[in-house]
Amino acid sequence: MLVERTVAGDQKAYELLVIKYQRRIERLIGRMVRDTDLIEDIAQETFIRAYRALSQFRGEAQFYTWLYRIAVNTAKKPWSTSSATRSSRNPHFVAAATMKKKLPASRTN
Repeated sequence: MLVERTVAGDQKAYELLVIKYQRRIERLIGRMVRDTDLIEDIAQETFIRAYRALSQFRGEAQFYTWLYRIAVNTAKKPWSTSSATRSSRNPHFVAAATMKKKLPASRTN
């Protein structure tokens, strides 16, 4: 599973997760926000938050269900064009940027 490989440190696995779900997440966010300029920014923030919390994914639900909830919560936060993250418009930026941070250790519960 890509999630397990990512938690184990496989950077390519996380890149594949981003590629697999990015368009779906962007469509979801697009239905929630009126400012189309923010869709990519919110999606990027969603994947960053998901990466940081990946060790907390218990696998009780499908990965997309978990990611969906993160996206909805991220989209509900106040966003403005001036405060949004604008590091890159490259669709694979998220994977490259977040790989620089080490995943927190998995819990054994």
